[in-house]
Amino acid sequence: MIQRVCLFALLSLLTACFGPRSTAEAADANLCKTGTQALTLKHDGKQRDYLLYVPTQASASKPVPLVIGLHGGWGTGENFGEQSGFVELAKSEGFALALPDGIWRAWNAGSCCGKPSRDNDDDVGFIAELASTLEGAACIADDQTFGTGFSNGAMLLHRIACERGDVFDAIAPVAGPLMMPRCENPSPVPALLIRGADDPRIPLLGGEFDGTYRASLKEMADSLLQRNDCHAEDAEPTHHAGADCKRYLSCRSDRTVETCAVTDTGHQWPGGKTFLPRKLGPNPGIFNATNEIWTFFESQER
Repeated sequence: MIQRVCLFALLSLLTACFGPRSTAEAADANLCKTGTQALTLKHDGKQRDYLLYVPTQASASKPVPLVIGLHGGWGTGENFGEQSGFVELAKSEGFALALPDGIWRAWNAGSCCGKPSRDNDDDVGFIAELASTLEGAACIADDQTFGTGFSNGAMLLHRIACERGDVFDAIAPVAGPLMMPRCENPSPVPALLIRGADDPRIPLLGGEFDGTYRASLKEMADSLLQRNDCHAEDAEPTHHAGADCKRYLSCRSDRTVETCAVTDTGHQWPGGKTFLPRKLGPNPGIFNATNEIWTFFESQER
């Protein structure tokens, strides 16, 4: 009994002298743990899951860029990392990568998709809070947060950029347009838009699928050109094997808009893992979307 009293007194004295380790410090240390870990974030009364990869070179003295990748419908964060190859690229290039999970394997992007859309889940707020939380870690740069996503994830990416222009420093949606009636807050954002030329679900020239209209690549490009104060006539073709790409010049400040229509490619991540080619279309893999996206993000760093 005496020993326990003495031990308690000693611990109390140490706490009084040095103070307890703050919750913020503990959280920061956890977020800056190198390697891949499964983490959770409570948002809107729900526990949300995500994977976080932090490279070994990340530190408070050398914070690294952050990429948030949003999976497609019926996918997961882990699945997106495998499909796109972003996990391996994050390791070789040294950036942090967050791969969140949607509720019921989908995102509320507006008129799409599934239960999250019907329940009006706050996925915009969740991703905004996730970005803010990770930017608060000492090892992650707070001015180099980039967003990418596939299909339903690309749709959510567009919605976030429209409703919360403070979240991403640049976006690169693949095979997914904006699924809202209009862009609520059309603030400027650098963007690289990628779409398969033979996509049966997100037609290159626009059209309906599954009861909803999917805007064409040109419509989405025109919207972003207007938001970034670019001139549509100042398009410069860029050489990319396996794709018809354009870079729009004369944009406000250093913001840029680029588009790529990937040849002979369906509803797939170009250059990534191919799923259900008979149903979703081919993926010849000549154009590597992941590499091109990271090159685009690097060009936006400041």
